[in-house]
Formats: sequence, C-alpha cells, structure tokens
Amino acid sequence: MKLRKLVILTIPTTLLASSMSLFAHTGTGSDRFNPMSWNQVDQNQIATFGHQHMDWRAASCMIQSCAFIQVKIGQKPIGYAPWDLKADLDKNNSYASTGFLSYNKVDFGSDWVVEKNSEEHGMIEASYQDLFKYYEQGYLVGVRVMSPAGPHFIVIDYIDENGEIHIFDSGFRGLKFSDTYSPGNVLDVVLLKSKSGKKAKDLPRVQANKYGEQLYAKIEDPTGPALTDKELLEKKKQDELARKQKVVDEAKRTSKLKEVEFAVSNSEKSKDKKQIAYAIRKISELDKKDQENYLDRIKQIV
Repeated sequence: MKLRKLVILTIPTTLLASSMSLFAHTGTGSDRFNPMSWNQVDQNQIATFGHQHMDWRAASCMIQSCAFIQVKIGQKPIGYAPWDLKADLDKNNSYASTGFLSYNKVDFGSDWVVEKNSEEHGMIEASYQDLFKYYEQGYLVGVRVMSPAGPHFIVIDYIDENGEIHIFDSGFRGLKFSDTYSPGNVLDVVLLKSKSGKKAKDLPRVQANKYGEQLYAKIEDPTGPALTDKELLEKKKQDELARKQKVVDEAKRTSKLKEVEFAVSNSEKSKDKKQIAYAIRKISELDKKDQENYLDRIKQIV
C-alpha cells in the first residue's frame, strides 16, 4: 500500500466556537452512558492528548471512535467514555509519530485485533463500496472521511437491510453516513477482526440500545469473552450439558475400574493364564492414565 501522510480532523478555533456546535451529535452534551451522544466539542474534561499535546476538542475523533469500538465489542461496559480511555492511551503511549492515536497500538482485548496494515495509524486505503465488502466479511469498520470541516474519523455501527450505513460520529449530528457524507468522502478504513470468528454485523447495535442499559450481560474478563444475554444463556445451557456428561462419564469410568480391579485381583490370586489375559484385555479398555497401576500389578504376577 502506498503510504500517505495522515491528516485527521483538526477543527479551527473559530469553527469550534460557532458552527461546529450546530453539528454536535445530539446537542444535549456528552453523556458517558449514551455513546451516541459523545461529541468531542463539548468535552471539557480534557484539554490535550498525546506527546504533541493535540487539542482534545479539535482532534480527538480517533479516540472517541476507539472508545465506541471498545464498548461495542464488549471490552468495556456502557459507562466507559473517551475521557476514560485517554488514561490508558497515555500509559501505553498508544500514539503515532503524528501525535494522533495509532490503532495498531491499542489493546482491543483477547478476541478483536486490528487487521495487518503498513500505516502507522492502522489505516488501509478504501472506497465507499469497500465499506459494504468489509462489513459483509465480518470486519468492524472505522472510516476516515472528508467531512465539512476536513478529514475526520467515524465508525460503522451497522448497515441495515436497505443498505443504509448507521454510524458513530463524534463531530457531526448525523446518525447515518448519508446525513453528512457522500460516497466520495471515504478516504481510509481501520479494520478489526475477531479471532474467534465473530462478525461485527452480529454485534449489538449501539444506536438501538436503551439509555444506560448494558449491551452485554457479561463484559470481557479473564474468564472469557463478552457475552450478550442470549449468548450467556446458551453458555449456561452448554455448561450444564457438559456437567451432566461429566457425571455420566465418571460413572462409566468408575464401573470399568471396578471390573478391572475384580479381574486383576482374581489374576493375582489364581495366577491363571486365561484370567491374566482377560485382565490385560479389560485394562486395555481403560484410558491410558488409568492403566499404569494395573499393568504394574500384572507384571508382578508374570
């Protein structure tokens, strides 16, 4: 891929103070419990980010989008916000030489990883039609677009049955790609794929989520991946089936061990060749880990 210098949305101060507020996503202010309300312009909790001290309100769209992705995949819960993410980014120095976020340096948990690329921010050149292709292939797609204020970064939440692209956008009010952008505005993408085979199009839709409710019944933790209510119920069902099968298997093992013990004991008492042969055959029906002790006892006979 031909490398190009990346330019991301940097909103002029005059635009910040005037017209940009008209485009702000909901106009209600960024609410940590509603990712669709996150508007970088009204977030005054943070002034700058990165080693180049980039203006948060003007240039944090990649960070806003990254936090959205982490919530969507279940790495973080509803309530986690872009200003929470900044602390992790600073700690791990997750920035490119330009001062902007590098998706290549972000930990997206045990399942989701950024697709291989040769660009320091994680970008791959793409067209509008590529968005549909990558979405169908199961990727979670972040998109660099040319916005009314310049280059900007957004994320695809989902594509509906009519081909309408529903997005997360921390700079402009539209909930659909077509509200603010045209096909020619697509510049690059960041692609995340699931190592377990999950498809992003099957993930919970953030836009459809009720205020304050969690997208997942279980957030990713050391015990396993994030699970929706449906997935958690299925897991409990499968765990119960596995538990019952384990009980059955253990009962069968106990029965076999009793048969072998009886055969080996008779062989030890009688030292009869036929009984010894029978005992050896019964021992062979056991798992390898259960055979050793009985085979040692047979060796003592012969």
